[in-house]
Amino acid sequence: MRYSSSILFAVALFVVGCSDGAKPEPTDATIGPGGTSDTESPENEVTQKTFSGTWLVIASRMDAPSEVHLAVVKIGEDKDGEYAGKVLDSSDDVFPEATLEKTVVSNNSIQLQFQVGEAGQLEVHGLLDGDTIYGNAATNSGLQPVRLVRTDQEKVEGPVGVPTEGAEEFEAAMQGDDSTAQLKQFAKQFNTSPTALSAYIVLLAKSKQTELDEAAVAQIIEDFVKTGSRWGARMKRNVRLDSAAILAQQKYLPNLAVKTLLPLEKETPDEEDEAFTSRLKYTSAMAKVISTDKETQTAGAAALTELHEADLLDHRLRVALAKHHDQDGDKNKALQLFAELAILPEGERYFAALSDDIESAPETAEHATERLWKSTKGEAEGLGEFHDQVYESVIHRMFKSSSATPPANPAGKRVSLCELFTGAACPPCVAADMATVGLEANYPTSSLIVLRYHQHIPLPDPLANADAETRLAYYEQSGTPTVILNGRQVQQIAGPFAYSQLMYEELSKKVDRVVGSDSKISIELSANAKDGKLSLSAKVNGTKDLPQSARLKLVLAEGEVHFDGRNEIKRHEMVVRYMPAGPDGIAPSEGGLSYESSLELGDIKQELVDYLETTAKQYDQPFALPPQLRQQMPNGPFPVRPLELKPLHLIAFVQDDASQEVLQAAIIPVSGKLEYPETAAEPITPPTPEKGDPNSSIKAPVPGSSKPTEDGPSKTPTPKPGDGDSAAKPKPGPKLIPSGTDKP
Repeated sequence: MRYSSSILFAVALFVVGCSDGAKPEPTDATIGPGGTSDTESPENEVTQKTFSGTWLVIASRMDAPSEVHLAVVKIGEDKDGEYAGKVLDSSDDVFPEATLEKTVVSNNSIQLQFQVGEAGQLEVHGLLDGDTIYGNAATNSGLQPVRLVRTDQEKVEGPVGVPTEGAEEFEAAMQGDDSTAQLKQFAKQFNTSPTALSAYIVLLAKSKQTELDEAAVAQIIEDFVKTGSRWGARMKRNVRLDSAAILAQQKYLPNLAVKTLLPLEKETPDEEDEAFTSRLKYTSAMAKVISTDKETQTAGAAALTELHEADLLDHRLRVALAKHHDQDGDKNKALQLFAELAILPEGERYFAALSDDIESAPETAEHATERLWKSTKGEAEGLGEFHDQVYESVIHRMFKSSSATPPANPAGKRVSLCELFTGAACPPCVAADMATVGLEANYPTSSLIVLRYHQHIPLPDPLANADAETRLAYYEQSGTPTVILNGRQVQQIAGPFAYSQLMYEELSKKVDRVVGSDSKISIELSANAKDGKLSLSAKVNGTKDLPQSARLKLVLAEGEVHFDGRNEIKRHEMVVRYMPAGPDGIAPSEGGLSYESSLELGDIKQELVDYLETTAKQYDQPFALPPQLRQQMPNGPFPVRPLELKPLHLIAFVQDDASQEVLQAAIIPVSGKLEYPETAAEPITPPTPEKGDPNSSIKAPVPGSSKPTEDGPSKTPTPKPGDGDSAAKPKPGPKLIPSGTDKP
């Protein structure tokens, strides 16, 4: 369908969580920023008639000349002269089951609050101008133009998506020989169409490329603001902010961007919504820090620093500050920030996307870190240790403990177990991975142990193994990320890096409820490596009251693996490598529950090597993966195979298989010397992949500025394997993603 994108636009913006709690438009003749009142049209005096009548509600896009018809509403006055409205009909596709909950009229302004289905809301603020109400609505994608047009119809008819007035002329102007002049002419000719707003956005976005001088750009902004004021005070403020943001993003005419924002910084009402205020602070700081005026630049750097400390997840702030300090001469601050970009997920991608020179191969954050390290230290030695220090420092700053004092369990308390099923190629796993890193930073292992089981979802993962796959099947799950706390699934822990803190807060609330609970069970452990052998023992005390369904399960986890995953996580902690007693664990025997064994380290490593070899052959089969996924692995399933297996930790936990509840857990580091003989098929363990390796990161467009939603994104799904694997099978083969499973 030609306008299918319009359907997606409406569904995304208007049905789910569309209300941002924005305040109503000023209802008096209040002069907003820029000097035009809400009760006057930008060109002509308002021809006010009456709000009474039947209206077609139309939502428009600012990034494309298309719009959707949402509903038909009827507005009238009651016997007391108060306005009330109701929905006569709404689009089943984009505005289902809509009701009009509130109608507020003051002079020529109106506020309509719609309820869409059970969860969605849309609040429209508009100004009456004859037979049209020009307004706006706050959505998940920012402020959008919405207008109400008088109509005789009582049903939403016709296609869901239709071209906006002037769509063909807009496209012609875009493709014209002198597109700048033609877009200016179009915007003036169609100044009552929302497409005029799109034209001004294009003009500003191309201003650097077309080398428009400051006077010409200033005139475009003035016309843009004037046109935007037709759509209400919120739109007028938003247009001014957008103009400055577009210039700042291009690093073009920063002084004009700063000047454009002055009315907003001076006159923005106290009741302005939080999202707008945040954008204003961000855009102002970004514009000031690249200003040609030294004093303004210093003020911008100070503002950026304040914003950065308040939001350590925003890589845009990190990139801007790093570049500023690098150019300004504060090499130590620049070194710290470049190192954070190099080691944190998505940092390199943001750094590349925000590069000043995207045509040539720009410097990576890692290379910038190396350059500054050598220039400040005089040598390359010690950079690895510096990376470790930076990582630990930023993690502790990013994830602050929810408790005044980190809990440490005394004897007689349960040690909780958090199990994360993740994948190095799984984008929504990033927030879950980082959130659990935050847990490890704030909860000692005497209170909480975190384990990570890697899966081949949505692509082959060299950190996966047969035991990890069986463990996921044990919980009857088939997607990543999956978080299990003491045997119970924790829902909706997923998302990109920007969601990490939100996911950590959700997880820590649940952890706080369970840590420190009483337990009559304790576990004694020992683990020592010597002469290529690994001696392990585990004994459970307090088994008297254990059910027969209780099992002792043991895990060997690698403390830290340095590996650039396709989802841009570079440090993988507490990765499950092997379950010595098998995934099924040990059953009670003669009133006791224990395990003791001596294992060959070479056998453990060889099993992992064989597993990866077998898995690689299965993924090499023509129909093992759909084409769109296979294209993402041009160097094969496992171009990198991290198998250092150092350091190792032994984790033991008692789990009731009847309820899946984890009753107690314990952890110790493996002591002694971990020595591995050469394996039959020597694993490939190169250093961090070079820049340009298609397997080193995910290609992505310039990052946006969207914030986490309340629900967060869903996990990466994969259908349940159809090969009959179950938790009862100790060592199942790899589960390939069936054809047709899409990467999110």
